[in-house]
Amino acid sequence: MEVISTSIRRGPDGEVTQADRESVERTQRVDVPQEVLERNRVLRPDQFDDFAQSYSLIRTQLLQRLAASGFNSFAVVSPGAGEGKTLTALNIAVSIARSAQHTALVVDMDLRNPCVHRYLELEPRHGVVDVIRGDAGIPETLINPGIEDLKLLPGKSPAERPAELLASATAAGLTTELRNRYPDRVLVFDLPPLLHFDDALGFLPNVDAYLLVVDEGNTRREAIERTLKLLDGRVMLGSVLNRSRDALSGK
Repeated sequence: MEVISTSIRRGPDGEVTQADRESVERTQRVDVPQEVLERNRVLRPDQFDDFAQSYSLIRTQLLQRLAASGFNSFAVVSPGAGEGKTLTALNIAVSIARSAQHTALVVDMDLRNPCVHRYLELEPRHGVVDVIRGDAGIPETLINPGIEDLKLLPGKSPAERPAELLASATAAGLTTELRNRYPDRVLVFDLPPLLHFDDALGFLPNVDAYLLVVDEGNTRREAIERTLKLLDGRVMLGSVLNRSRDALSGK
């Protein structure tokens, strides 16, 4: 691959922030078994092999580039389906959460095919669409999967009119609220494939930058060129090449 806690955070005066107090009190914690993580190729908190190291390298470069620009959010995108976008987003977030100075929040904005929760074999009681529509709040929708300093704002089921929802003022407002509520947290947004629908393009203005995920055996050069053309003018943090012939074992 290539890329060019539930811990309570405190405000400037040393007091626990109201947002984190509410979050800790109402966030659902579900300890995902280690065998589930292994079965679905999700990075484990105690994993320190070559697989984990490759994500650590990506994490370090991403965090440096985010910090250099004063950013705290990015979207993970791909030209098409089946290129490893969602698993890459989740594993990068786990790696960020494993670092000493950062927490991570994964937001499943693939409203057509939400599947972050499937990699963890979770059954969310609420989903991000419920939050966008005002049927649930952020704190009670968040899930801590038993990995310290990692939280999920999951999807639940496919939404009706997903493109309209993602381009709506309420989706933009949710993103702004997440960035203001958790300013010390890195926000990782999983978006729908770019070339299949216009959903992602409608939402991308709400995030600081994007990370492009492609698959060596699946993504055609023409698709990459079309994707980069669509994203022209937006900040690109780098790219991840999945299933590279030269990749380390497990990638």
